[in-house]
Amino acid sequence: MLDAYCEAMAAAGTPVVKAETLLTGIRAALRAGYSPRSVLIGLGMWDSEGFRSPRKIEEPVQKSARQAPEPVHAMSVDDLLAEGRERYTRFLGRKVMATPSKADLRRERSMAAVRAYIEGSP
Repeated sequence: MLDAYCEAMAAAGTPVVKAETLLTGIRAALRAGYSPRSVLIGLGMWDSEGFRSPRKIEEPVQKSARQAPEPVHAMSVDDLLAEGRERYTRFLGRKVMATPSKADLRRERSMAAVRAYIEGSP
């Protein structure tokens, strides 16, 4: 599975450096009970996040599995990675549409206070 991921990434123009570091995260996801297809979808999501920490592979696999079931039709590695990227885009869309967090509300109040101070300054 790691080889298939690396080949797909190299074909896309972004070869994986030190691929063996990904094995720990992939194995953890497989031990948790996720299928190889689900792990590849999660790797697409993980890749889209941009942080690319090998220790964080299992988290996007879980997120992608919570979003939607594994597709039942046959898909290539490239298609599974694309599915993961699409799920990440949908995940961000839902995250943006969700109610603001307490931290977001504090930031908004702080920005409003700074604006009011700047506008009130002579």
